[in-house]
Amino acid sequence: MARFTTNKTPTISWDSVPGVVQTEVWLKNWTTQQGKVVNAFDPDGQNSYTFDMPLDLGHYGVWIRHSFLLNGETVTGPWSQAAAMSVRTIAEAPVVTLGAENQISWTTVPGATSYRVWINDGAGTRILYEPAALTTTLTLPPELPADRYTVWVIPQAIHPTDSWRTAYGTWSAPVRFRIGATVTGVTVNAGNQLISLSVVPGVVRSEFWLNKLDPWTQKIVYDDNVSATAVSYTTSIITPGSYRVWIRSLNAAGRWSAWSVPVDFVVT
Repeated sequence: MARFTTNKTPTISWDSVPGVVQTEVWLKNWTTQQGKVVNAFDPDGQNSYTFDMPLDLGHYGVWIRHSFLLNGETVTGPWSQAAAMSVRTIAEAPVVTLGAENQISWTTVPGATSYRVWINDGAGTRILYEPAALTTTLTLPPELPADRYTVWVIPQAIHPTDSWRTAYGTWSAPVRFRIGATVTGVTVNAGNQLISLSVVPGVVRSEFWLNKLDPWTQKIVYDDNVSATAVSYTTSIITPGSYRVWIRSLNAAGRWSAWSVPVDFVVT
């Protein structure tokens, strides 16, 4: 049996013993202090057992004992010494949602009491570390500058009084994302179209892209050197119809953000 495993239904094995009529398996979660006999079965020569219910994140002790027929009676032997096993559940890759609030979310890991979150910037420097997130979402600070980022999440099952019994999962796969300027609104009136922008700290300049949807026409307006927080164009450029606008940003390190979520609007 592996000392550490990411398999939530691991297999344990033991040396074969002749004459066994029943084998019992006892499992105790040392992190939560819960224990029980998980199965009693006729081994029929079998010297292994695979847990059929997924185990939570945690440290475990496993014992077995055998019963034999002696003079027509069943005699049960003592429990074995404990074998230690740690289930280190792999966190699923987090999901990054960029918008009015930039958030990171992830899937609940059974047995976890909290989660660690680690974020590096585009230079590989850690810029955010949350040691014990109690929920499965984390809102990024609004002052996070325009850049490329990578995030990882790891579940943990914290024992309240004994750090030895605290169990850690396995870090998720890295998720990469970019933060930059966003389009926050479009105001259409008789004279012009005012497109409002939200520019995060660290932006050197932004690239602005506007397409017409009917008929499809790319770059009705295009500007790769926007520094303001709003862009205004007259109706002589933007005629009646449907439009879609995006923006992305460049930081001082020369790294571009992702394109913003597109915003559609109609000019009548």
